[in-house]
Amino acid sequence: PPTNLSGAAADCAEVWLSWTESFDNQTPQSAIQYEVYVNGVLDHVITGDDQTILYGTISGDNTFTLIAVDSAGNRSAPVSTIVTLC
Repeated sequence: PPTNLSGAAADCAEVWLSWTESFDNQTPQSAIQYEVYVNGVLDHVITGDDQTILYGTISGDNTFTLIAVDSAGNRSAPVSTIVTLC
């Protein structure tokens, strides 16, 4: 799974997420996809990156979850962080 997932509120809605990329013995890091969930709902999928900008959906605590997916479709355990928005 990805590690060191952290999020920071840039304003009352925008959140900057960053993490340490996953590694795999078959799939290069540049090809690993990351499913990004906001409060349990898939927001988007990015490939081979270690950061993204998202928008929270509620005032207060928002849970951001990341799952790495390799080229064979193997999915990592989810990792989450909570960011509080005004």
